[in-house]
Amino acid sequence: MAEGKRTSLSSSFLCSPIPKDPSQVFFVDKSSSAQSKGTSSDDFLDDGVTPSKASDPTLPDRAQQQHEREHELENEAKQQEKASDGAREKKRQRLEIESFAVFKNEELKREADLLRIQLETKSQRHQIELKERDVKLDQLRRQLKYAVAAEDKTMKELKNIVNEHSVEKLQLEKRVVELEAQLKLVEGKLDEWKEKALETTDQLRMHTRQSTMKIQLLQDELEAAQDSSMTTSQSEDNILESKIRLLESQLKQKSMEAEHMASRMLGAQDTLDDACEVRELNEQIVQLRSTERKLKAELVDLIEASRSSSVLQEKLYRVTRKLQQSEERNAQSLERIEKAMLVEEAHKEFYNYFDQIVKEAKSDVTLEDLKKRPAASVVELYKARQNAFEMLFEQKNNVEIQRRRLEKHCEKLQVDLITSSNNCAKLETQLAGIQEKMSGSNDVATHLRKINAELVEILETYGKDLDDEAGDDSTSKRVALLESALKQSEELITSMELAQQSMATPAIVKRYEARIERLEKALTHIEQDNGGLRKHLEKAEMELAVFEKRLGKGEFNVETTKIVHLAVNPTRELLQSKATSNDVENLRRENEALRARLTKLTDGGDVESPGVCAEDKLTTTTSYDTVDGLKKLNQRLKQVFGDQIRQYREAVYLLTGYKVDLKKSNGMEMLRLRSMYAEHDDDDLLIRMEASGSLELLDSDFCSRINQRVFAYLTTCRSFPAFLSTLTLHLFEKQTFQGN
Repeated sequence: MAEGKRTSLSSSFLCSPIPKDPSQVFFVDKSSSAQSKGTSSDDFLDDGVTPSKASDPTLPDRAQQQHEREHELENEAKQQEKASDGAREKKRQRLEIESFAVFKNEELKREADLLRIQLETKSQRHQIELKERDVKLDQLRRQLKYAVAAEDKTMKELKNIVNEHSVEKLQLEKRVVELEAQLKLVEGKLDEWKEKALETTDQLRMHTRQSTMKIQLLQDELEAAQDSSMTTSQSEDNILESKIRLLESQLKQKSMEAEHMASRMLGAQDTLDDACEVRELNEQIVQLRSTERKLKAELVDLIEASRSSSVLQEKLYRVTRKLQQSEERNAQSLERIEKAMLVEEAHKEFYNYFDQIVKEAKSDVTLEDLKKRPAASVVELYKARQNAFEMLFEQKNNVEIQRRRLEKHCEKLQVDLITSSNNCAKLETQLAGIQEKMSGSNDVATHLRKINAELVEILETYGKDLDDEAGDDSTSKRVALLESALKQSEELITSMELAQQSMATPAIVKRYEARIERLEKALTHIEQDNGGLRKHLEKAEMELAVFEKRLGKGEFNVETTKIVHLAVNPTRELLQSKATSNDVENLRRENEALRARLTKLTDGGDVESPGVCAEDKLTTTTSYDTVDGLKKLNQRLKQVFGDQIRQYREAVYLLTGYKVDLKKSNGMEMLRLRSMYAEHDDDDLLIRMEASGSLELLDSDFCSRINQRVFAYLTTCRSFPAFLSTLTLHLFEKQTFQGN
């Protein structure tokens, strides 16, 4: 037993870490301590003499809890990182949604621009159609003017023909009267000549008979004388010659009388020829009368045709007037329909807009009140919305103040949290180091206690062994060394215990952990409140933006709000000063190109801008907003007014028979009147018109030639219309001839 005990003691002594050299310093390594712990843990766990293990058995559990707490904090940090990543993801999604909304807004703007361009093209096409209709109407008006001019020309020709016919008729009537008088004279003379011719023929016949009888008697006497000459003497021959001479002279007289009668017969024949001519003239007169009747019938037909043409002209004028009125009515009806549609759309928008407001607004206004009395209900809604807006504005200010306070408090809490987390981390690191040191010191203490126990046992065995007295010196040396090592180990244990006492106790650690948990819970609550306040703030900002937009459109409370109208817009100046980017310059260039194209298109020319599509070349602009458009409008109005004034003057001239010209002389308005039936071109009346409306006839050459009876209407009656109408009748009687 003793040998076995010695061998066990020697083996345990040989395994001891005590150095043989007394000058060596006692040092315990962690690996050796861990190895010794691993080798001797099973033997010394059940040993009840370990003071540290007996004093604090929950240190490994606390270390494990600290490790778990570290893992939890790491997990919470990861969760916070995930939450921040989720917030970034939400922010990124919100940015994507905003970019999509901006893109969608741009697409809607493009669609609105396309719709506006289509509407402009439709309006331009409509204006082109209206222009074509105006051109057609102008053509119809020109044709009507040509027809009216042709009709006026035919009427003038008809008047000229009628005047010529009346003149010819007068001349023919005068000629007929003269010819009838001459015919009566010729017929009287013809009767006289007929009587004379009958008398002369009777006388001629008597004389011819007498002459023939005398000639026969003379011839008989001559024959008898010739027969008796043979028997008579020369004296008787002389007597017969004288008788023959007498008979020859009588025969000459009778032949002269016969020649005279023959000349009278020739005169009678001439009178008979004149009578034939008179008969022919009578026949011509009859033919002229028949032609006159025909001309009268043609004149009646022409008058009826002129009346029918005037009726047709009136009908055409009425039809054109009706057409214009129908077009105006159509345009007015279209405008009314468009206005009604706009009003309906406005009503729909109004009801749709205010329906939500009535439903959302906390007021006594209903939809029936909105339909019955819209103005008052809108004012009430406006007041309610204004009050709600003011309340929301105050709430927004309060929320902003609370948000700022909470942000400051949150920042403070975050700073405190960061500092506490830093302190906690420092404490945890210190705790971990101390726990490691503590575990090392505990291991060293247990090992030292074990070694001390072994050494004590060895010493006890050395003290009990009396046989081995030779090794007292060596044992005393060893005991001294062991005592010194024991003192060092005790000092080390006391220092480790002091360090352990100076470390934070588990209660303090738990208190720190509880405080950290409370701070984390408060932080989560604050973050939740902050999120709710952010949502409420965003909602309030959206409502504020809506209200500001409505206020920007002109909705404001007159009682509490005053508007300052600036002469110069400061925002425009600011935008003009800041508008130096390339996009603005490009837009300006494009705007200038479009303006140039618009001006050239309004002038009638074509231009090709670099930034304009080919489809826009087909569009035309007929806007009167430009200077050229206003000039064209002014010229067109001048032309229309000139045509209307010319037509009015022509109508006055045709209806009253006077051409009226207005001119100014020495600051006075003068009226120059020229009658349709004036004999000369210079026959006109000069009338001065006062500012009060009174008229005064001025002296002229034509006034001196007017009959005083005509002036009676002006001097006695003081009536210019009666004077002018009487003067017209007087001139008409001078120019024309009234037949029976």
